[in-house]
Amino acid sequence: MKTARSLHALLATALVGALLILSRQSCCAQSVLPEQSTPKEVYSGVLQFVTNSLFDDHAVQVVQTHMHDYEGLVKTLADAHKFINKVLGLAGDPYTRYLDAEQTRELRRSLNGNETIAGVGIVFEKGDVYPLVAEVLTGSPAEKGGIAENDVILAVDGTNAKGMDLDRLTGCIRGKIGTRVVLRISRGRKQFNVTLTRASVTLPLVTTKMLSQRIGYLRLRSFADIMPTVVPFEKALLKFQQEEAQGLIVDLRNNPGGYVQTCLQLASLFLEEGTLVSTKSRSENGAYNTVSYVLTPDGIVSSEPMDRQPYIWDKPVIVLVNGHSASAAEMFTAALRDNHRAVVVGTQSFGKGVGQIGADMPQRTLLLVTNFRYYTPNGTWLGDGVSHKIGVSPDIVVEADTGDRPGSAQDAQLQAAIQALLSQVR
Repeated sequence: MKTARSLHALLATALVGALLILSRQSCCAQSVLPEQSTPKEVYSGVLQFVTNSLFDDHAVQVVQTHMHDYEGLVKTLADAHKFINKVLGLAGDPYTRYLDAEQTRELRRSLNGNETIAGVGIVFEKGDVYPLVAEVLTGSPAEKGGIAENDVILAVDGTNAKGMDLDRLTGCIRGKIGTRVVLRISRGRKQFNVTLTRASVTLPLVTTKMLSQRIGYLRLRSFADIMPTVVPFEKALLKFQQEEAQGLIVDLRNNPGGYVQTCLQLASLFLEEGTLVSTKSRSENGAYNTVSYVLTPDGIVSSEPMDRQPYIWDKPVIVLVNGHSASAAEMFTAALRDNHRAVVVGTQSFGKGVGQIGADMPQRTLLLVTNFRYYTPNGTWLGDGVSHKIGVSPDIVVEADTGDRPGSAQDAQLQAAIQALLSQVR
């Protein structure tokens, strides 16, 4: 079901959902402000960077109007963080944010690859009133405790979760291995408590299995750093080839996105040539620049040409998506579909359509700024990430049954994907 709410893929851990970052280096570049900047210099410097980089003109005007509102109240870096985000909140862009050191560490960790954390194994999303369970990880404390998809989190250890920020929810649920956390759950008309014992939970980026009738199944949880994502993905394709798979299902449901470059490299495994995506970004002088990323047999041609992965998969492909498939997941799906390399099954995707650049700031903090829009090979803008009016529309629409575990025999969308694939190979 499509809702106007912000998706966060959290193991009660990860920080930013529906994230699309233009470059790996943008999260690791030299700080745009001196490390010893005063809190007031950080406050003014961050907001000035935002006004020079933010894509939407109206949002820029809002920030310019209010950027001096809190200058006199900034005494510490925590003050700067607080009041910068107050100003940014007025711009109406949920993806432009100034992250403190802890949030920055969490974001980077979530994009580094496979995660192992002390938690309960729940993927959360932000609901209209209370946080919701988007997914329960197999073998996790949450699964063993009977937590189910679409459960509503009313409270954590007695703390009311109504309107709770998902970063705060993360902090409440995470903790030391072996300690307990009590969740107050609403399911239908019932309310009840569930006590979970925190454990070491690993979230692999890539999971695979061979389904019946020699159909390869590959699930990708996010478009993290290139090496931790592309290497196991490519190995999985080669293994499916060795096992003589007839076709492949790529499951991108609940995939919140990640790096553009990772998306482009993965797409190149399925295509010999073709346009992958186009971006329109705002430069510091206020002008807008459009760049196309075009795949050739020798590489990816753009304003900054890059190498590509080998074209190794020429068999039929089905891509599974849902309303929580966002950003790079949508970019990948559209690149394959528009180049006639995949059939899309599931429900309409998130509709992000915009991406961020990252700028390192003093004391290990990070600024994320919505700087560009991206367009599918057919020229379609997928949306602003807020209204959820566009997204990728599946070729075959299949709603998920409540409680279906992704990848299971009861997974209605997966079963439809299997049938769609078999229709191509018979």
